[in-house]
Amino acid sequence: MNVSRRIAASIAEFGFNAPILVDGNAGIIAGHERLLAARKLGLAEVPVVVLDHLSDTQRRAYIIADNKLSELAWWDESLLAQELRELRWTLPSNAISESSVGCPAIVPQQPPSCRKRTPPGTCAE
Repeated sequence: MNVSRRIAASIAEFGFNAPILVDGNAGIIAGHERLLAARKLGLAEVPVVVLDHLSDTQRRAYIIADNKLSELAWWDESLLAQELRELRWTLPSNAISESSVGCPAIVPQQPPSCRKRTPPGTCAE
């Protein structure tokens, strides 16, 4: 399952809770995959935050920092396993495998809209 499909499943389950960050010209700074997910779900509008206070250098640096910081994130696997056992399900994105947390993973089915293909040229797989 690709990232935008996982995000689409999360949005379908929890709502669109993390806005897309754009510059003053509506260029995406952060949230490319959230936008693809929204398109997969057929959403006409998504929440955005305009970061028009950033200089071009700051905008470019923020894009790199935002992506790199997410790569450096980690889980306390024992606490995560405990939470998942108590919840009795995994994140809709199925981002965590059973073997990585030592507990059963129950993945909800994808909503039908996640299985549809978007019109050519509107978003990448």
